[in-house]
Formats: sequence, C-alpha cells, structure tokens
Amino acid sequence: MRINRSERVNIMKDDGSFNTGARVVEIKDDEIVLEIDGSAKGIDVSDRINIATGDATYKAVVRGREKNRLVVEVIAEDRRAFFRIDDSLPVKARKADRISASRFLSLIPERGDFRLPIDADSRDDALMALLQEVNQKLDYLINQLILKDEGIRIDECKEVNLSATGMRFEIEEDVRIGDIVEVKMMLPSSPPVAIQTYGEVVRVKKTEREGKPLYEVGLKFTEMTEEVREEIIQYTLKRQREIIRRKRQQL
Repeated sequence: MRINRSERVNIMKDDGSFNTGARVVEIKDDEIVLEIDGSAKGIDVSDRINIATGDATYKAVVRGREKNRLVVEVIAEDRRAFFRIDDSLPVKARKADRISASRFLSLIPERGDFRLPIDADSRDDALMALLQEVNQKLDYLINQLILKDEGIRIDECKEVNLSATGMRFEIEEDVRIGDIVEVKMMLPSSPPVAIQTYGEVVRVKKTEREGKPLYEVGLKFTEMTEEVREEIIQYTLKRQREIIRRKRQQL
C-alpha cells in the first residue's frame, strides 16, 4: 500500500452516494485515519469506500467515525494490481465525453487470424524456424499499421507512472477533476501490445514548460476488462523485475 501521511485523497462510496476530498492524518499497518473536507454525514461504520490517491484506488471498510474523521481499514486484494512503475511509453491522451470498455489495439499473436499455420508435428526444423520468423514479421507490420491508424507514434513517448488501477502523466489539454480521459498507449512487451482505455481524473496539478501550460493528471482506470488489466499487471511486474535486477548489478 502506497498512501502517505498528509497526502490528499478522494474518497467515495461504492454506490456513488458520497464523494469528497480528504487528508491522510495517520497510518498504522492497514488502518488509515482520514480527515474529511466538510461533514462525514452519509458515511457510517461498516460502509465500504474507495480511496483514490491519483495513481491507484484502494478499497476500504469504515471502522470508526468521529466528527469529520474516519478510521478505515484497507481491504487486502490482488496486490499485483497496485505495483507501480515509472516508465517512458508511447501515449496518446485526450479528453473524452463518453466511456467505453478498454480494448487491445494491437494484434495479440496467439489470437491473430493473419499468421501462417505452423504444423507442430513437422520435422522440418528449418521450415518451422522460417515460418516463425515470417509470423513475427507479419505481427510487427500489422501492429505498426494499427498503431499508425490509432495515432500512436513509437518515437513520441511520455514519462508515466503506471499500475493496473491508474496512471499519472502530463497532458497539454486543460482537464479538471472528474473529467474522463481516453488513453491509447503501447506497452513494449514481447511482442509489444497497444491498448485503449479510459480513466477518470482524480488529481490535477498545473505546471509549465518552456512557457506552455501543462497538466499533470492522475487517472483512475474505468471500465477496464480483465484481459487488459492482466496485460498491464504482467508488464509492470516484468519491468519491476528488470529495474531490481539492474540496481543489483550496479551494486
């Protein structure tokens, strides 16, 4: 769990009947004390809430309430979803007026309909190797065409902080908390995988670079399919292992 003391968060009930900002006052193991902006009316002990930090969303249960303070317990879930990495990825983002389910943009090899058939019982090793090489090149060419059509340029990358629950990056478009942002990005897996997903803006910080305004946004992914979510989890775990291995080699 990566929630820091004094950090600003957004809390909401599962049914959407309560949504407000809060400040983290104290953290002890999996219990967090939150100071709510305004009144805690509408939140009761045993209610389930979501705590959004800008990079991730945690599910919690209210264990105590006093005036505008809540004591909540974070629910243990699939911790893989909360692994976060700093990376540089080809990303195209824009404000959207609607939400759709996330989807793959690039061809997933094991699901591809364009690959040449390979006979697993073939004893011709040279032919097998040639067919596999041709299929890899077909995957690459088809994916490049798809990425071009979707407006994703592999030579234009953004610095991102990514997990399977959300991401943080800079965008030139003026966005506000609650806005929906469409994100298209390529994960440099093996082979590379491009996805389209949507996120709700839960944090915005206005910055400036070379005299131009920029907006550092924290998104909470919405309507994410399990397939896309698992792809992001596997990529973040792989990248995290690579980072740890590199640090060990530098010691």
